[in-house]
Amino acid sequence: MLILLGLIAVALGWALWTKKLLPSQLLPALLIIAGAGITVKGQFLGGIAVLVIGIAWFAGKRKPVNQHQSRAYQLDQARSLLGITGEYDADLVRAQHRKLITENHPDTGGSDERAAMLNKARDLLLAELTKQQP
Repeated sequence: MLILLGLIAVALGWALWTKKLLPSQLLPALLIIAGAGITVKGQFLGGIAVLVIGIAWFAGKRKPVNQHQSRAYQLDQARSLLGITGEYDADLVRAQHRKLITENHPDTGGSDERAAMLNKARDLLLAELTKQQP
């Protein structure tokens, strides 16, 4: 039993250290483990109740979803959307955007969302190019 408790402590410590578990999630996680232990000991109703409380508490303490993607990922997506591979310059970005926007513009039967995505991709790549210039 002591070995199992030691392994649980090591696993929780590792999860905290690697930031897989937030400090605010530690108490709900311990409550879930306690509920599992109570259930295994044969007190099913009490154990299940503790498990449900721990799980509900833990669910309320989840990590917020990161809404911001990395800059490199955004640039890759923008290049892919505009069909640009390899080295590129501002003229190529504008040419690819012009070609695709004429096909996807809302006035020519395209969608507003697609046109907005193309415009955002163009703006992102052009901004990155101006950042790189000395």
